[in-house]
Amino acid sequence: MRTSRLFAFLFVAFVTTASAKAPVTWPLHYRNKSANEFIWDKKTRALIAATVPRKMVDDVLAGLGGPPDPVYVKDKRYFSTSACIAHACVSKAFYWLDSKRGAALAALLLDAGDDGVSTLDLGSRSLSAHRIPAEAKSALMAWVADKSVQPGRVSFMDANGRRILLNAANFLHAESFTPSMNGPSFDCRRAATPVEKSICATPELALLDLKLAALFADIRHGHANLPER
Repeated sequence: MRTSRLFAFLFVAFVTTASAKAPVTWPLHYRNKSANEFIWDKKTRALIAATVPRKMVDDVLAGLGGPPDPVYVKDKRYFSTSACIAHACVSKAFYWLDSKRGAALAALLLDAGDDGVSTLDLGSRSLSAHRIPAEAKSALMAWVADKSVQPGRVSFMDANGRRILLNAANFLHAESFTPSMNGPSFDCRRAATPVEKSICATPELALLDLKLAALFADIRHGHANLPER
């Protein structure tokens, strides 16, 4: 019995170590496509199972299978994509991969609940809570900002399923401008061009500007791949 447990432990340790060192380049072929196209690949489940803590795997897969965002590839090496759980877009999933090392970072973002606090749960089999690569942190923060969510609670789960709390202040993005219901979509205190000043000085134009900005955002987020956006 002890031998079986030892073998299982060594096998998990081997898979975890290997996944952190072996290149994984096939996801890069999904550049500019959608998260759903990536999730439908038969190899995706095995990749996420090998790189994401076991307790997070099902939630990450479910999240990436919902209304999708595009797949981004940076420097022909770093892969990232995201989506939200179908019929529950208050729950969102993110996946980042260093294709050269095979190291990955997953995230689950839950919008504010009854307590008014949004939760960001991170996890990786190969990365540590305090050594998240700059490329992964940059992609993660761009995703959080795009969703306009400021996480109030942040945690990290390691390969053994241990979860530790992180300083949420390190995962806050710069607040974007919130327009009034009458517009315009931008801060008139920073209006610099004649067009911007005219919009700010004309209530009808300010309201039209706000409506145009909302339409632009709907169209942008209504497309799942990058060329269409």
